[in-house]
Amino acid sequence: MLIAAVLILAGAGLIVYALWELQRLVHLMRVGSGSAPDFKRLEAIAAEIVSAAEAVSDDLDQRTERLSELLRLADERLATMRTSLVAHAPAAAPAHVESPVPLPVVRPTSEAAPGVPVLYRQVYDMADAGQETEVIAREMKITRGEVQLILGLRRLN
Repeated sequence: MLIAAVLILAGAGLIVYALWELQRLVHLMRVGSGSAPDFKRLEAIAAEIVSAAEAVSDDLDQRTERLSELLRLADERLATMRTSLVAHAPAAAPAHVESPVPLPVVRPTSEAAPGVPVLYRQVYDMADAGQETEVIAREMKITRGEVQLILGLRRLN
């Protein structure tokens, strides 16, 4: 896109220069100092302008076609990626799944085990009081997965 903009500006600059030169030559001819070499120069400049304009136009047409092709390819790839995402997307999990078998509750000993973090003890106490995983997670500001992991590790010990 930047190259196309530069080419457009260059083409526009060339055209402005050529028009300025043409205007200057026309002015010289009106004043009466125009001669055959001036007309030849005028014809040469006009031929250069036409040639440059055609070259810029052809280049821009080619670049436009290439950009259109690239956009078409990008659209095809996006469609393929969307189809692939839909085909491989996991099924939506239900919002809340109750465990069919209640998990065993392990009661803590009267003394807290040394080295057990305070967060873990608080999760244990809430679970022992019958709080659900979602409630514990919300009140402790941790995820349900973390609550389940803490309680699962407790059962292993």
